[in-house]
Amino acid sequence: MGEWYLFKDLLKPESERFGSPIQKVLDPEEADFFYVPFFSSLSLIVNPARSSSGSDKPLYSDEENQVALIEWLEEQVYWKRNNGQDHVIMASDPNAFYKVIDKVKYSVLLVCDFGWLKEDKGSLVKDRRYQC
Repeated sequence: MGEWYLFKDLLKPESERFGSPIQKVLDPEEADFFYVPFFSSLSLIVNPARSSSGSDKPLYSDEENQVALIEWLEEQVYWKRNNGQDHVIMASDPNAFYKVIDKVKYSVLLVCDFGWLKEDKGSLVKDRRYQC
């Protein structure tokens, strides 16, 4: 749910963001951080969905979507500029991004539970810990 609330808050028009320390910019050159709008926890939960036709192929693959997201991000100029260090990724579930955690470990991770992340993946120095 945290992913949805953050996304919803970022979509608010400026007129409704009175007092917010976050300022959205249209020019990526002016951005300090880039929010990656990927609902990783929802993706993880939906993952086991299978076709009712009895096919072994899943209707949805969390792993495939994780890999596709990283491939897309790694092609982006602003990801390449700082190896993703200025990108913010919300992961309410500590198992979210399990397939590609090595690729996002330098990004700012908003994780509800650090218990599952090894020290070289999550850090209280670069990441923030909040009760969800």
